[in-house]
Amino acid sequence: MLFGQYHERIAFFVYFTGINLSKKHLKWGLSFLFLLLFLLFLRPLVAVPFGYVGIILEHGKVQKTVMGEGLHLRVPGYQEIVYLDCRVHSLEMQTLASSRDLQTVNAAISLYYHVDPSHAGELYQKEGISFEDNLITPVIQESLQTVSACYSSRELLAHYPQVVAQSSKIITRRLAESHIIVNKFNITSLVFTSPAILSQLLTNRDCSQNIGEFAPLDVLFL
Repeated sequence: MLFGQYHERIAFFVYFTGINLSKKHLKWGLSFLFLLLFLLFLRPLVAVPFGYVGIILEHGKVQKTVMGEGLHLRVPGYQEIVYLDCRVHSLEMQTLASSRDLQTVNAAISLYYHVDPSHAGELYQKEGISFEDNLITPVIQESLQTVSACYSSRELLAHYPQVVAQSSKIITRRLAESHIIVNKFNITSLVFTSPAILSQLLTNRDCSQNIGEFAPLDVLFL
């Protein structure tokens, strides 16, 4: 019925304009028209941007296979595509930790990371699109607390490189389990909230040496 209506309208247009079209031409023209409408309204083609992957959802169920960059076909009404950014991202955050001698330390953290593209679907299935808040931030907080609890406030400065290395190792391992790759990790500042240890830290030779040698580290006392 629908085909007949379009056929009558096109026939009227041909008669009115005087264009001489054969039935074969009309058939191909209608086929092209329906194909164009199909592409416009059902959108079977998806373009995955550079640096992203397309996570395939079939009736809401995440598939293990992901779409790489470029043009892909999907099944309209059955498959939905979620784009996940796999480029390198930076995260700057503040977190509290406690030293072995129960001194509170506010640490500024710098992290560069990216999602493993081949396992992006598994990450999305477990953590959703807000994995930075749901996964990365808690892992950093827990890992730094674990490491800082092994050092006194004086040792946190005297052994600053080891503190960074141990924290980075734990964070890298835990995030890799969820298919997040750590590119770079650093502790950029330490804020000690107890003034009682101020003179002890400043007069300690090992602490002063580390403060001078490691320029990215700022040590503050409140």
